[in-house]
Amino acid sequence: MNWRSKESYIEANPAYVSVLNGISKSDKIPKNVKDILFQMIDKKMGVYCSPYIHQIQAIENFYSGKELFVATGTGSGKTESFLLPMLADIVAEAEREWNAGGRM
Repeated sequence: MNWRSKESYIEANPAYVSVLNGISKSDKIPKNVKDILFQMIDKKMGVYCSPYIHQIQAIENFYSGKELFVATGTGSGKTESFLLPMLADIVAEAEREWNAGGRM
């Protein structure tokens, strides 16, 4: 028998665009949310100061009340695109409750 393999197929993944200091540069992310994200950056909790552009847009759109649909490739940070706004909002809500005397 003469076994043959198929010719190799190599596909390059696109480079996703990072925004240098994107969180601090955004004028659409509320200051208290930026503060929360910066604390998460300092504590090395998986938040980066220069995230991909679609992650910044996701946070901005969340706080602008817009719908969000993220369709990018594997390893592009889709999970962070919806988790970061949710986590920041949960922390902001906890802070509001704490400051209002609710002391969760």
